[in-house]
Amino acid sequence: VCSRNSGISSRHPGNRIYDAFIQHYFKQYRATDKSDKKRLTRRIMGALEHDHQARFVKYRAEDENWRTLTASEKREKLSHALRIALDPTLRIRRKSVPWDGPGPRPRRRKMTSLP
Repeated sequence: VCSRNSGISSRHPGNRIYDAFIQHYFKQYRATDKSDKKRLTRRIMGALEHDHQARFVKYRAEDENWRTLTASEKREKLSHALRIALDPTLRIRRKSVPWDGPGPRPRRRKMTSLP
């Protein structure tokens, strides 16, 4: 269940298995060079889907329905979780950090991927 800091996602049995996989593989992910990280995330995803019948779903408020994530969305979620496990400071949500600067908080710039 894809959701940030939701009681549903933290208690869901599938998310607990997912978290265990992240804890098990994050050191291997760190030791892997960039060219092999994608291969490793695919292998982890295959193990989750084959051994645990895992599905990645996200709620869409527009039509009040759950949808299954695409393969690339699943890999991105998994890679992001592994990166966060490597650097716990990435867990801090931007809104939880007080803004002490002058004027309003600067707007967050949208990140774009490189070709």
